[in-house]
Amino acid sequence: MTTKFFSTGIFLLISYWMYLIYNPFLISIAVAGLLSIATASAKVSLDKKFNSPMISAGIITSLLAFLLFGPIFYFLITITSAVNSFDPTSIEKTMILIKDLLGTIPHEFQLYTNEINDFLNKIDYASISQSFLSILGQTGAKSASFITDIILILIFFFMFHIYGEKITVFAVRAVPYQGNKIKNSFKEISSTMSTVSYSIISTAIFEGALFGVFISFFGYDGLFFGILYGFASLIPVVGGLLMWLPLALYELSQGDVQSALFIMLYTVIVISIFADTFIRPLIIEVINKKVNKTESEIHSLVIFFSIVAGLTTFGFWGAILGPGVTALFFGATTLMEEEHSTKSKT
Repeated sequence: MTTKFFSTGIFLLISYWMYLIYNPFLISIAVAGLLSIATASAKVSLDKKFNSPMISAGIITSLLAFLLFGPIFYFLITITSAVNSFDPTSIEKTMILIKDLLGTIPHEFQLYTNEINDFLNKIDYASISQSFLSILGQTGAKSASFITDIILILIFFFMFHIYGEKITVFAVRAVPYQGNKIKNSFKEISSTMSTVSYSIISTAIFEGALFGVFISFFGYDGLFFGILYGFASLIPVVGGLLMWLPLALYELSQGDVQSALFIMLYTVIVISIFADTFIRPLIIEVINKKVNKTESEIHSLVIFFSIVAGLTTFGFWGAILGPGVTALFFGATTLMEEEHSTKSKT
């Protein structure tokens, strides 16, 4: 008994120091672990084909790197060019045009026209331009931090796939449940994470394509704005607004009211309402049934809201953490329920 307590104490002490050392990387480790669970079935298939964990892990990691780095590098290159060609007077032109539009409103509808004009007259356009450039600079800095996070995630993701089998064997031995129960729970979690990962990629590509193709007809870079909208689509409620509003205001500054109105209506009705509200849950449902060999018992709406909750709490990577933690919760609940049922029968 003394040896057992001593071993437990040593393990807890070492675990505490491991936590202190790796605490700055916990989010990256968690995201990488959940992504490795989501791609576990693909890893197994590649292992059978190449008979080398190193090669299959390298292939999956390379594909993930391409999906994450490709859009980001294109975004950074394009945004750098946009900053260099930014015209500060475009904001003032937009405000002047809005004033002109207010002057065309019939008298009986001009209840708050004077107040709006007073507000516009008090705006410091130079300050707004500086703030806009500052936001772009902060975006570049955050992008650099985001790239660092991606690199760490890719490293941990590769390591998880290399040592995934050993980690699984250790977990099965360490947890005081029957091996088949642990495996069933792992399949459920893997199924849920596969659904989440594939649905995030699918909906981002789908909504990004809808916006990119549409906006290209107005002379904009469809690939660039499609990538931006794909990432923005992960942000709850205001994701689409962050994309169409600046473009609509720019069209207003150029005097093209019809194009500005068309951009707003298309994005709100076709993408925000139809695609985001109806198509996104449908994509999750189809992937849940067709892609996964083991159908997840977690309802698609639960997965959808767990994505929203994760994004709200953890930011971009919450899209992985939210559903992952939810799947772990349901898996732990199922284990406890089965264990309680077994004890009741005995």
